[in-house]
Amino acid sequence: MAETKKGIDKWKKKKWFSIQAPEALDRTVLGQTPAEKPELLKGRIVRVNARDLGRPTKRSHLDLYFKIIDVQAQNALTQWIGLEAKPGAIKRLIRRRSSKIETSQIVQTKDNQSVRVKLLAIGLNKMAASQETAVRNTLTAEMKKIAQAKPLEQLLGEIVYGNIPGQLNQSIRKIAPVKKLEVLKARANA
Repeated sequence: MAETKKGIDKWKKKKWFSIQAPEALDRTVLGQTPAEKPELLKGRIVRVNARDLGRPTKRSHLDLYFKIIDVQAQNALTQWIGLEAKPGAIKRLIRRRSSKIETSQIVQTKDNQSVRVKLLAIGLNKMAASQETAVRNTLTAEMKKIAQAKPLEQLLGEIVYGNIPGQLNQSIRKIAPVKKLEVLKARANA
């Protein structure tokens, strides 16, 4: 019988690195990841649920996506690239005899980054077509204004912790009663 070579265990060569959120999310530790060399971490995409960010939040239906951009010592620093609402959470909100209004737009932030934002507004009752159009137009205009006043990282923090949906809800409440307003997706166009 031929003698088999005993290989070196690759796991023993790897080091563990701590993945940190951006400054807008208080450099919260998102998790740990192994790698042989720090250079191999750059470009990795990390998905994290909003409830894992440390602060109390009722936004556990959001998944956030981060990209590792730099490694300093044993810390992998990330940049936000997007967020997405879980489909099951959205399906539970939608009922018969209520309006569902969706918008999708690309907005520019204060630091000149472009972000695609998809919003969903669910009416308390069925709205007239003119009300739906007015709500859609108001949402796009207000979201554009909000994004232009904030840098990308701050915009992320306010979306995650629910400040932006609250601000948008105040502006469209004058047009028609709205049961829920959510950010379905936000994706940085880098």
